[in-house]
Amino acid sequence: MVSILSNPKLCPRTLTDHVQQLISLMSSKSIKVKVGPYACISANHTVSLPPMPADATEKDFVRYFHLGTHEQAHIYGESDFTRIAKNKILAKLENALEDIRCEQLQEVEYPGLISYRIRFYQDALVDFVNPELSAASYCDIINLIHALGKYIITKVRAIQLDAPTLVVTPSADLSKAYYTHVSDLELKIVNMKTSDEMYTLSSIIFDRFKDLLREEMEKRAKEQQKNQQKQKQEAKNDNEESDSQEGGEESGDESDQSESGKAGKGKRPEKDDDDGEDSDQEDSSDSTDPDTDSDADDGKDNEDGSSEGEAGEDSGDDEATEEDDPSGSSDDTEDDDSGPEQQGDGDSDEDSHSKDEVDGDSDNDRTSDVVDPSDSDSDDSDNRDSDADDSLPEDDEPTARQSDRGSKIDPKEIERIVEQLIEELCESEDALDVMTDIKEKVNSVDTSSLPYMVDPSVVEYVHFGKEATEMEGALIRNEGLKMLGPKGAQLTQLFISQTKPRTLYNRTSGNLDVVAFANDHLDNRDDLFSDKLGAKLDKAAVTFMIDNSSSMRGTIAKVYSILSGTLSILSKACIPTEAVGYTVDSNHSDLWRDVPAHLTIIKDFRETYSGKVLRRCIAPTYMGNTNDLDCLRFCVPRLWARPEKKKVIIVLCDGEPTMSTPGLQDRLQQSYKEYIQICRKAGITVFGIGLEVQPDKLENYFGNDCVSVSSSNVGDAILSKLTKILNK
Repeated sequence: MVSILSNPKLCPRTLTDHVQQLISLMSSKSIKVKVGPYACISANHTVSLPPMPADATEKDFVRYFHLGTHEQAHIYGESDFTRIAKNKILAKLENALEDIRCEQLQEVEYPGLISYRIRFYQDALVDFVNPELSAASYCDIINLIHALGKYIITKVRAIQLDAPTLVVTPSADLSKAYYTHVSDLELKIVNMKTSDEMYTLSSIIFDRFKDLLREEMEKRAKEQQKNQQKQKQEAKNDNEESDSQEGGEESGDESDQSESGKAGKGKRPEKDDDDGEDSDQEDSSDSTDPDTDSDADDGKDNEDGSSEGEAGEDSGDDEATEEDDPSGSSDDTEDDDSGPEQQGDGDSDEDSHSKDEVDGDSDNDRTSDVVDPSDSDSDDSDNRDSDADDSLPEDDEPTARQSDRGSKIDPKEIERIVEQLIEELCESEDALDVMTDIKEKVNSVDTSSLPYMVDPSVVEYVHFGKEATEMEGALIRNEGLKMLGPKGAQLTQLFISQTKPRTLYNRTSGNLDVVAFANDHLDNRDDLFSDKLGAKLDKAAVTFMIDNSSSMRGTIAKVYSILSGTLSILSKACIPTEAVGYTVDSNHSDLWRDVPAHLTIIKDFRETYSGKVLRRCIAPTYMGNTNDLDCLRFCVPRLWARPEKKKVIIVLCDGEPTMSTPGLQDRLQQSYKEYIQICRKAGITVFGIGLEVQPDKLENYFGNDCVSVSSSNVGDAILSKLTKILNK
């Protein structure tokens, strides 16, 4: 099939026709393929495909062919989309798995599709799927979920198609997500056959997606706490170093400070009046620590009586202060003497650590950037100090409830974040499947270059016309015969021709052909006879199209009179005829017609001109827009099926197709001209008759094969013009 692209003479529309024919032949359920502005499938088993690009390549052909067969697969698999979920992300997941199920079922019936499917998925992987899968990361959890959906599709399809050439390249994060949350369902997805299995698996995978989001959010919350604790520890260390240096300068000599620490009764050098007041409020047996002084400045007094331990810790040199030893111990002699006070320092650190955990849980209520957990693995959480709380906003101050909860992650908060992410996924336009992206590429055609199209979901309103009384029908017919005049009776001669006598040679019986006998004296075959056939009558099949639009309102009664009179004359010569009226409702879309056409059958080829046909030749009650092309497309196949060699279409109109949307009207008029030329190339005569209209309007569509008449010269004008046309 792909080899047809090697012919440079084939135009894009011809390629589209080949695709449509192949899909139609493949279908066992009467699928139809039509040209439309975008790829879709309707409830009446009609697939719509946009025109193939002007610079169509082999890849384009494979893509179009797969797109059409993919839509047919949903018909073959009997997809039940009435059960589709209301949740958008779950609905996308169901659609993706339904694609897998239906394509596999279709390939069992049509194994020849497999090679084209492999080629299609190879192109898709190279063009856009693998780049997206390779870039998937936990840092962008939304895109990771979308990539996971595509990874499920491509991985499962590679297994189903038994195609090792379909190389999928996921990122490390994507592989981890797949093997953690989906891999145990892989075999079930590969072998699913029914819609029930598909919907069940979709629900399970949807829950797995939630689990993935939940685990990632918990991980981020813990990493956030570690990051905050690390920042607090760094702030504490900075404060301790600063306080120790200030204490050393004011005490004058480290040895004096050490002795004061040993005695446990020394007084801290005063930094300001406030510090002195705070010191007076402490127990007389406790020595005041510069670190405690910093707490006082921040409004957070240490209430657990751990001042003695802090004094012992600060009595060490600067090196002991800069280290992250939670016990506050040092190799210096001075610290060895202050051992009793270090027990109090440990109590203070435990209380400080409890506060830090509460602060981390409070900050968990806010969303922050993810920090690599390896950055904080070396930090000792026991060194956390409540002084770092000053770096948090006032709204993030720990509450009593949070203090009771400690450093635990709030599950309700995690669930709230997960639901927000699910809503973000639902609002996203990105797809979980491969076909959606392909459709977007195929549908990105220039709408100005599109032909006139009809929405595949539209069902045309085809019906027999209403009937008048017998007397009204007879009056209308007589009026038409009067308008046609005496020459109207000669119209039958235009549609009946007499063939010349013919002689058939190389017959096995009949008259001996002497010439053939002399030329074929070495031939043992007995095909040396000839047979003469006499002349016979060759009648034409004629179809009448009547414009029932509102622009014909002033002349529509006369047009139906002419129609009734002409049908009466042709019926006497037993010339097969059909008559169809046409109009259409106001359209809404500018891309294609989205409302049904009204096609009124006044007479079909099987009926004779009497009774019902006579009574149907009356003006319609509903008159809308002018859709000449829709009626022509309806009539041509019916006329083409007739056995008569000569086929004629006579259009009674005002010559100007109209639609309610300007863009669609322009495409309708252009496509109408093109279709008339196609009919003429096929040997069908298309003749336009306008009653009291400007000739240039008719000539714009029919060229010279038209005539504008008045009610006084209908018969003469039609007869003379048709004579020239039919005798070409």
